[in-house]
Amino acid sequence: MAPQYPLTVRFDDGTVEVLATPAEVAGTLEWFDTDDPTDTRTDTHGTVLDAQGRGVRLKVEQLEIVTCEVIDSAQPQATPRPRVAA
Repeated sequence: MAPQYPLTVRFDDGTVEVLATPAEVAGTLEWFDTDDPTDTRTDTHGTVLDAQGRGVRLKVEQLEIVTCEVIDSAQPQATPRPRVAA
């Protein structure tokens, strides 16, 4: 199910950003994945809610929205992948 805009992103550091359009989401977040907080391409992680207050699964790669959908509470959530030592 598609989320309703605006999307509210609450970053792990406590900052909040409200993004009104898909273009603003892609341009602001550039690299972002709600399902993988260990992604090393970005130092920002957080949770996303839509205008209805529903959780959103969001993945942005290189300024392109790859996934943007309301989280179905009946489905199990993704488990973050363990960080691999370099």
